[in-house]
Amino acid sequence: MKELETIYKNERRYSTWKLSQVVGRRHTSLLNLCKNFKKEIMEFEDNKKNKDFIVHKIIKKTAGQPVKEYLLNSGQMFFLGLLLRARGEDKVLDFKFKLIKEYFEQKDQLKKYLNSSEMTTN
Repeated sequence: MKELETIYKNERRYSTWKLSQVVGRRHTSLLNLCKNFKKEIMEFEDNKKNKDFIVHKIIKKTAGQPVKEYLLNSGQMFFLGLLLRARGEDKVLDFKFKLIKEYFEQKDQLKKYLNSSEMTTN
């Protein structure tokens, strides 16, 4: 998932533009999903000051207007990934697999950290 990461105001965020390239979907489709499920996605926002999506503009290398992307946190990206429909053997299925794998790796790391901090306090 590292290829989707960007740092925004010292927070790890995930780009909808990069996600669209990874899963092989139109970026506008992802933005529409975000708009349609905004209430649910915003419930995963860690910073309660953010009442709306964090919008970032990418200047394209070719002519045209800048691309508007949303920068999501990990919970928001996880939820958006689950909304994507897999079409048999495609990139969405691969993305969901990596997403779930990353989740459990992070969970295991946290468990090890908590166990090691328990040992030092006893």
